[in-house]
Amino acid sequence: MADSKSYIISTLPNHTTGQTDFEALVTRARNFRLQSLQLAPESFGATYETEVQRTPEYWTGRIANPKATTFVACRCDQYKIQDTSIDSSKTFLDTEWLGWIVLLGPNHGPAEFSLHTSPWSVIHQDSEHHRDKGQEPKELPRWLINGMFVMPKARGLGLGRALMNAALGRAAEKSREGGADTLKCTIIVDKENDPARTFYLHSGFEIVKEDMFRPEIGKERPALTMELTRSV
Repeated sequence: MADSKSYIISTLPNHTTGQTDFEALVTRARNFRLQSLQLAPESFGATYETEVQRTPEYWTGRIANPKATTFVACRCDQYKIQDTSIDSSKTFLDTEWLGWIVLLGPNHGPAEFSLHTSPWSVIHQDSEHHRDKGQEPKELPRWLINGMFVMPKARGLGLGRALMNAALGRAAEKSREGGADTLKCTIIVDKENDPARTFYLHSGFEIVKEDMFRPEIGKERPALTMELTRSV
């Protein structure tokens, strides 16, 4: 089991000066995502069977997307806990990953994050919306928490809380920079995933909608849309 003081939360680089390092980083992220789908299939809308067939270009696009920020909890036995970032992609490659969370946004366009729409298509539409308008509007910025996962051996150490705080902190920072004083963050969770639902409620999210979700493989199941609105 990881020690309670043996991890650091840092932002995964979405580019590096060395193409080889970046390709290796994308592969590492792909493998971690696939492992999470195998270990906790009930926690995700996507499935291992579908994701494992994705092309290298697909994974590169996910990591390099400027509207996707991936926070990784890394073992840092060899680092000082007060460090707030890992600058080297090589360090990410050499360090054990214990968990991660993906923050998508901000979204200002007409498309909403929802159970039945791919969040990646929403942020793509939002980018097109901004391109057409020529600038980002001063509207309520909307964010989505996606793909949160902590390795079983590292649970109970506060990593989930640390990852969530990092993501919401970044959302608040970027919202303020955009001139907003309030943000809205959405997360979608399986209704029967009691630990996750309870964690999100304790994090300040509220249930706003229940709907049936039909995964790519498997039976239809109920899912909850949860939202958090807060001043920044």
